[in-house]
Amino acid sequence: MIRRKFIVVLLTILGIYACDNNIADIGQNLIYNETYVEVQRYSLHETYIVRLDSFPTSTLSTLTLGKIKDPVTGTTTATPYFQLYRASWDPNLTSDANYAVFDSLTLNFTYKKTLAGDTTKIQKFSVYRLQDYPLIDIDNPYQYSNQSWPYSPDSCLGTKSIYPQQDFVKRQMPYIKLNTPYGEALGRELFNRMKAQDPVFGGNAGGGAGSSSGDYLPFLRYFKGLVIVPDEGNNLLASISSDSLFLRCHYSIGEKDLYFDMRALTNKGGSTYTFTHIDHFPNENLLINNRPLGFNDTLSFYKNNMGVIQGLSSYMLKVQLPYIKDVNAYRTIIKAEVELETVYVEDTEIPQAQTLGVYVMDTEGHIDYVLSDASGETPIYGYLKQDPTKPGRYSYIIDITDYYISMVETVGEPLHQSLQLLIGLPGTVFNNQTSRGIPDKSQLINGENSTTFNRAIFEKVPSLNLYYIEYK
Repeated sequence: MIRRKFIVVLLTILGIYACDNNIADIGQNLIYNETYVEVQRYSLHETYIVRLDSFPTSTLSTLTLGKIKDPVTGTTTATPYFQLYRASWDPNLTSDANYAVFDSLTLNFTYKKTLAGDTTKIQKFSVYRLQDYPLIDIDNPYQYSNQSWPYSPDSCLGTKSIYPQQDFVKRQMPYIKLNTPYGEALGRELFNRMKAQDPVFGGNAGGGAGSSSGDYLPFLRYFKGLVIVPDEGNNLLASISSDSLFLRCHYSIGEKDLYFDMRALTNKGGSTYTFTHIDHFPNENLLINNRPLGFNDTLSFYKNNMGVIQGLSSYMLKVQLPYIKDVNAYRTIIKAEVELETVYVEDTEIPQAQTLGVYVMDTEGHIDYVLSDASGETPIYGYLKQDPTKPGRYSYIIDITDYYISMVETVGEPLHQSLQLLIGLPGTVFNNQTSRGIPDKSQLINGENSTTFNRAIFEKVPSLNLYYIEYK
């Protein structure tokens, strides 16, 4: 009996010592362990191709010139329109006008760079005089990519064939000699008006060009402006400096060669009168109901068997994100990204976009703001990266962690449209403020969309990649 009691006591003592009562270990099964990171990928089937209807081009310091046929998207033509001004008389002609002899009229400009196309072939351009000039709306003092102004195609002032290789551009600033019968007549008319001290030049002999705010108006109303039209056979887009444009009237007095200039009507950061008109004729696969795609249209990724983003032609992707919350208390999203696998084409005439811009859309389908990090100060971009495990596979990775977590952590499920992103080239949302202080939301974006022909092609729908940590 005593032996039996001893055995029971011994077993009880051993049981007590077998228990782990170290309070430091309490809760250890809830501490994060890096081995419990999980990645869930969701195909974004609600991805659509859209196209901006228009965007401001008079806010830029460059103009786009040329025509190109893209086998993926179609034909895009860029036609620069610009107005000129001269607000003073030429002092040489006021003193020795009787001895002055007209020589020629030229249009001069600075060729900045080739945006896309074939630089090995001659590109031809023609100059025409406008029959009217833009009227400025005080509430919206900009010119847009879909605007144009009339000119007579039968009244060419001059033509120029340019070889767009960079070595040529560095040696010589391009100019177009306006030597057709219409160009010659215009040059003589300007020369004679200057000799006669015509009021269209402002009548300010000593003040210099632009010496007062209204000086440019007389010449603007008389001259209207010019347009440079690319030839039908061109296959190149280029940018030229809007500030560099000027019309030069050459003349001589005796053996002395002289001239006077009429400069483009611009201001710092752009102009309200100088702008680029963009025409785009899409390929058949980018038509919707036999017409060009618009911003309020949606062309299904699957119906088109591809997606595309491109500047100037203004193609973008509208992406609907799924609403996915943490499934339980021990699982938390630590990272969210959108991945767009792209068809990477190297050494082509059309540059591959290196970065993408991301824009948040409001519940009414307008572009609301540029996506940024939690601070609201740093824009979020999609960066082109090569997959180190799969050579030749390239994707744009967009880190939307702050945005996505803030959306799914709101009380209740948000409206369906509030998780829509617009993905295109980097830029800024153009929200015009009217003179009456009324916000005017516009479907417009400044940036690479307005100044480049960069392109990204997609054959697969994007994916939303969610990274979770799990607690034990």
